[in-house]
Amino acid sequence: MDKDGHFSICVDNPPARFEIEIVKDGKTAAEKTVKGADHVIAVIGCNPVINSKEEVDRTTIALPTEQEELVKRVAAVNPNTIVALISNYPYAIGELEKKFRRSCCLHRAVRNLVMESQMC
Repeated sequence: MDKDGHFSICVDNPPARFEIEIVKDGKTAAEKTVKGADHVIAVIGCNPVINSKEEVDRTTIALPTEQEELVKRVAAVNPNTIVALISNYPYAIGELEKKFRRSCCLHRAVRNLVMESQMC
């Protein structure tokens, strides 16, 4: 994407140009929603039907920046934020994990339950 918010697909000569129009800012809407709430549960991760299928290779294990920014903005408005990471593969969440130590990673909880059930 260039500095003007356009991106090109270089199939044609000259390349086709597209413009991104933001219809609704989800992060701003989330900030308004959590203001004044007793607690907030920010659910992040992947959707196995959309972006974590076997045939899709990731170039990094980093949490998508959009999700990390969402959590930070929500937590800035409401410090009683709990983060739930739902994923079928690992993410590098170093900064968020340090800040939200009491949050629950669902894959860890499920792993622990499975291990406990195997011990019985």
